[in-house]
Amino acid sequence: GSMQAFRDLHDTHNGGNGLNNSTVNQVVGANAIFYSDDAVTPENPTGAASLSWDPDDDYVRPYYNHSNPLNDRFLTYRLYWDANSINMTVVDNGIEHNLFETPFTITDESDEFRQPFYLIANMAVGGAFTDAYNLGDPGTGQPVTMPMDAEMYVDYIRAYEWNGQGAVHLGPPTAQSGAYGIFTDNTPTNGKLIPGDNAEIFVWEGTIIDAWGNQQYVEFPAFQTTYGLVRDGQWGQASIPVSDIRGTAIDLRMLNYSFVILEEHGTAAQFAIDDIYWDMPITVIAGDLDGDGFVGINDLNIVLANWNQNVPPGNPLADPSGDGFVGIDDLNVVLGNWNAGTPPGESAQIPEPGAVLLVGAGGLGLFKRRKRS
Repeated sequence: GSMQAFRDLHDTHNGGNGLNNSTVNQVVGANAIFYSDDAVTPENPTGAASLSWDPDDDYVRPYYNHSNPLNDRFLTYRLYWDANSINMTVVDNGIEHNLFETPFTITDESDEFRQPFYLIANMAVGGAFTDAYNLGDPGTGQPVTMPMDAEMYVDYIRAYEWNGQGAVHLGPPTAQSGAYGIFTDNTPTNGKLIPGDNAEIFVWEGTIIDAWGNQQYVEFPAFQTTYGLVRDGQWGQASIPVSDIRGTAIDLRMLNYSFVILEEHGTAAQFAIDDIYWDMPITVIAGDLDGDGFVGINDLNIVLANWNQNVPPGNPLADPSGDGFVGIDDLNVVLGNWNAGTPPGESAQIPEPGAVLLVGAGGLGLFKRRKRS
């Protein structure tokens, strides 16, 4: 959706008819938002700079189709993105239409677009970029007329290398082994998050949530000693088994945040944090090529699927011997450890504390801790 004024402003381009009569279902556009000092105004205190802000009709080119509305059928949306530019297009009936006059050039001002991003696919209803009212304030615009419950269908999402840049990683992020620092300076770790470099600190409302929407947290009630942390206003240490943070369903491979602290009851609280890290000893099983904790048919198939290949182009997982060639030595690694580990779906005995989160904390108040890895 978009405002009628926006659609009327640009409707002499890209399929528009110049009659200022398009509907929300006949037009699609694109946008990208970043922070700019020049965009800070009393009306826009956040400094959000919008690519779709084009009052002179110089740059923005939404696509119009008056004869065949864009709802209730599939379209292909494309994003061309490298370190220097972003371009967005839509493909309708085999024809690709640019949604901007030229690609957006990424500069130091917009270098957010050179950082890692998550991909989401959602259906937004109403909002500040439409003529509909802001949620909770019916006086700010027109009623939402879209029938509810509404549905959005996604046929596929594909990622490609482009302009020689980019990489496609299938599956969960690469697991971290050993100790991993969340907020630490001096504790020896195998790797760590560094605010402003590979991590950010946000004031936000939320619990530990994985990619599937599961939530879990542990509690530190006031005036109680929990996980070894004495609530006496002095520095102490909490050691939390990962099994407690995981609960019954959290997917620790796909967490939305690495760590979360939340005050539970809305009461003002003070606390200090000195050292947060995950200590996750991992037992590596020789021959467990797919990393599922068990040496079996899946690992054998990885070797056989790459048999007699050099690495690369063969799958590096198929070369546990590390000699750059998939052959008898790699097969023997798998067969020599056949049935080692715990088959997927069966519970393994995890010695306590297993993997723990160590937190140095002092102060007063009730807070929760969450972890992501």
